[in-house]
Amino acid sequence: MGTEATETAALLARWDAFLGKIEGTMHETLEDAGPALFELALAEDGGVVPFLNGTAAVKRQVQDLIGRIHTTWHDQVRPKLRAADPEEKHWDELAESIKGSNQSDGASPVIFRWETVLCGQVAERLHERTLGEARTSFRCTLCSADIEVTENLFRAHYVACPYCSGRNTYEPSTALRETLHFTANHLARYRALDLHDELEAQHERCGRARVPVPDEAVEALRAAHIAYYTKMLKERIAVVPEFAQTYEGDLDRYLREFKIKEAHLKGLPVPSPFSN
Repeated sequence: MGTEATETAALLARWDAFLGKIEGTMHETLEDAGPALFELALAEDGGVVPFLNGTAAVKRQVQDLIGRIHTTWHDQVRPKLRAADPEEKHWDELAESIKGSNQSDGASPVIFRWETVLCGQVAERLHERTLGEARTSFRCTLCSADIEVTENLFRAHYVACPYCSGRNTYEPSTALRETLHFTANHLARYRALDLHDELEAQHERCGRARVPVPDEAVEALRAAHIAYYTKMLKERIAVVPEFAQTYEGDLDRYLREFKIKEAHLKGLPVPSPFSN
């Protein structure tokens, strides 16, 4: 093997090793962060904001890591390969570039699934807590005695003081309201994750096709889109019945979003998001 081929092979091996290390570090980072974030979410009286901030920080860390693929390819790997073998006798620039791009693109579904599962498991635990062991207290407006609340923690309601029998209005705190919305949204996404997987598969199928994408593929994507968002929205209602009041409008919004996507796939003018 000549010097040119040997140097090129060594560079390609280093490129593959770099990609492998990025992949491994991504999974390791996500796996290591999960348990600590789970404990943070269930800390007493902490609310979900610290957990959400921590989750966002881990995602940024992983996204920055994945961003190194693009910069390393353009700033280091490609220039060195071009210098070692300018006629591309022993390497294919397009193939190596696609290799890096595919790994970068493949990170998004991994991060999404990690976040969905983690938030879903946290939401399950919070939901169990609201049905059982959770409790809070506030002071009676008449006698200042502590009134313990163990039911309907997320909704305003009247509570009688056990000491003076005075009627008090219990109002959930901002942290409790945030927890309620977190639980409903993330538990719904978690329970509909299988349908989201199918939706992603149909997105990938359409992404591999040239525009205009065949009608069959677009219709399969439409069906997956409707199935996922229908189940997700209904699961939200199962947690918080009040969401039934906005179900039709929420579903219509997601269908409008699909119409824009459909226009792109078919190479048609993009409709206004406010059009019927």
